[in-house]
Amino acid sequence: MRLTQSDRGFHFVMHPLYSGERQGEEERLVSESSCVGDGKGKPGSRCLWVGDNHHLSRDEVRQLERYIHRWLTTGTLAPRKRKGEPHAEE
Repeated sequence: MRLTQSDRGFHFVMHPLYSGERQGEEERLVSESSCVGDGKGKPGSRCLWVGDNHHLSRDEVRQLERYIHRWLTTGTLAPRKRKGEPHAEE
């Protein structure tokens, strides 16, 4: 499971598929949405896209839970940047 960012600036979590013809390929599991809902808040902070069917182990659910908890508390899936650092730390 890894966090990445789209060309439009929205963060998303990639996860490998466990079975089928595309086994091992990564697919978006959760993505910040450009939906602004009631117009309050910035794009990406109001709604999440949730991917198709994925098999997740208990450990992977815990990882995903960290991303979703972060989104619920900060409005983004991405970790906060530290002062003076060009990139956010995971």
